Amino acid sequence: MNYDGYKVETHLDLPSFANLSVKLDALVTKRGGTTDNPMTGEEDYNQLDQRGMHGAILWEPSSRFSAQYDFDTSYDASTPYYFQMLGKSDRLPVADMVEVQPDRARTADIGVPIQKSIGKTHGHALHMDWQVADGINLRSITSYRELSQSQYDNGGAHQGAFAPYAKFARYSLAGLEQNQFSQEVQLVGSLSRVDFVAGAYYYHEKGEDWAWAPYTMQWGATAADAPTRLPTLEAGQVTPYPDRASDAKADSFALYGQATWTPAILDDALHLTGGARYTRDKKSGDLFKVNGVDKDFRFDISSSRIDPTVTLAFDATDNIHLYGKWGTAYRAGGANSRSVTYRAYKPEEVETSEIGFKGEFLDRHVRLNLAAYKTIYKNQQIDFNAVLSEVPGGPTRTTIETVNVDGHGTIKGFEADLVVMPVEGLTLTAAYAYTKGDLAQAANPFAGNALQTVFVVYTPKNAFSGAIDYSLPLDWATLRAHVDANGGDGYHSQSSDAALTDSSFLVNARLSLADITLKGDAKLQISAWSRNLFNEQHTFFQTGSSSLQMGIFNEPRTYGLEATVRF
Repeated sequence: MNYDGYKVETHLDLPSFANLSVKLDALVTKRGGTTDNPMTGEEDYNQLDQRGMHGAILWEPSSRFSAQYDFDTSYDASTPYYFQMLGKSDRLPVADMVEVQPDRARTADIGVPIQKSIGKTHGHALHMDWQVADGINLRSITSYRELSQSQYDNGGAHQGAFAPYAKFARYSLAGLEQNQFSQEVQLVGSLSRVDFVAGAYYYHEKGEDWAWAPYTMQWGATAADAPTRLPTLEAGQVTPYPDRASDAKADSFALYGQATWTPAILDDALHLTGGARYTRDKKSGDLFKVNGVDKDFRFDISSSRIDPTVTLAFDATDNIHLYGKWGTAYRAGGANSRSVTYRAYKPEEVETSEIGFKGEFLDRHVRLNLAAYKTIYKNQQIDFNAVLSEVPGGPTRTTIETVNVDGHGTIKGFEADLVVMPVEGLTLTAAYAYTKGDLAQAANPFAGNALQTVFVVYTPKNAFSGAIDYSLPLDWATLRAHVDANGGDGYHSQSSDAALTDSSFLVNARLSLADITLKGDAKLQISAWSRNLFNEQHTFFQTGSSSLQMGIFNEPRTYGLEATVRF
């Protein structure tokens, strides 16, 4: 794997003993940066160091009861992508060393301080399953997780026009501590012609976050002078630390039930499913520091509702199935911790209708799935972004206000999946998705609540994928080849920004020799692979105006060799 990358993973299933089964997993992935940072002693862009472990113990004292305890822990140290200047107006003055880089940059134009953002998680889970009667099971799912995440994201040189002795390269430093607990109980079963599930769910989350945004660099007297590094990485040197701090907690409770009835008509080909979910949410929080100034902003909201769902399915033949479904859902309200006032926003309501077709043909050598849907939004939640400063020329912070859109918005689309197995060992797959969004205008709080067009984010209008898999048995091994491609139109990466990303077309490939017999029952597989085989480049995040366009590119081609041994 290039960029000094490597990956090691181990999976161990131990033999059962005393009705106990133990499974252990471990993973280490490391890779250097894909964009070099010219500043000596600082980290490069887009590098990663990921490690994780998982262990599970399954206890099965009888055929009617089982309990499984899981524990996992992970560590993720990474640096941000390089946010580069794609274009600018001739009227925008920049320093001589600042470059317009319309293609994926291998080296940043100006070095800035960067260190790894560290994320640590660990969690516990307990799954219990008790068959209380024939065809009826009682299940319990208990989970607890903790997360800590630091952020060190330097915006670099591209944050506006050059001015003598102006400060730049704002270091967005942030931290998050969060823990959550959930408990779910399910009753699952079948009675005559009815299959059902009913349950109760409780979720509690508590977290706190803080941020600091000092500048790290300063221009010289002229655009030709080299910039200097500011001593801003110690708390209190430029702006009080932290300059933003908040906490919040959330509690959610739900009751749900769903049943599928297959009446004794039409040769059991008709299936009617109905269900509903009652949800009650309560959230509260405090924003007690903004731009280094103590504040006392608080939000406290609660909401509840019932969301129904209905599905009608029909087996036209043994190989052709039709369905239609309708349902509602909602996303709870809250408050954005990057708001300057912690103002609350209301829940978002969704109503979705879908029809579909699933079919198998030519003795199951061809499978085709089709679906069309329409989703209607009410009180849709939209984010507006701005960089604000309470003191002219002073420190700034990225501010996000989440607002509800008046009126209704719709998203509708069509999806198709095709699988063809023309000869033994060869599988061809293809998929296509069309999505069209028509959202109501939203009031921009940073522009006097003027109505502004908003967009569906990270969703191309046309998206496609395809793959070829081939397997050929040899005398001493199995040859396996895989090629896949995916792509789509450009899309909006921010709901309030009209800029579109580039269209994309990525190809990945893998060639393997598997089932190579070693000593005993051991089997060896050797693979060569490449992601982004043709080193295609496109922006997956893009923003800007007529004077300045910025973006982040996808990762360059990576490749490597892989060996797997199974005992």
